[in-house]
Amino acid sequence: MTEMRSLGLMIKKYAELAKTNQSSIAEILGCTEEQVIDLYSGRFLLSLEQFRKLSEKLEVELELFLQPDEQYYKDNVVHCMRNFTSDNNREKILDFIDVYINTCNAIEIGKSCVIKLSE
Repeated sequence: MTEMRSLGLMIKKYAELAKTNQSSIAEILGCTEEQVIDLYSGRFLLSLEQFRKLSEKLEVELELFLQPDEQYYKDNVVHCMRNFTSDNNREKILDFIDVYINTCNAIEIGKSCVIKLSE
């Protein structure tokens, strides 16, 4: 999951450098702003075509998205009162949070399916 968070943050970094807001990114990708937020946090995946569109609009080579910026990652992956003393512990906590969010999302989807079936 660390790699997905890193990729999402690299996309966010280049969007910020290009002064492109979430709404514009959503329009480029054909998705919602909520999905862009999920993209930045590594919980929304792009197709190759979406990556190409984003690369073109932001004027960034595709390969640059895949080259992690360790310092940017550490500075932006999570906002806490203070820094983690262990990068490994930070990643384990973030993985746990991702699993929790995915579980909550699955439960909500399941509830909406049950409601639709009962109507």
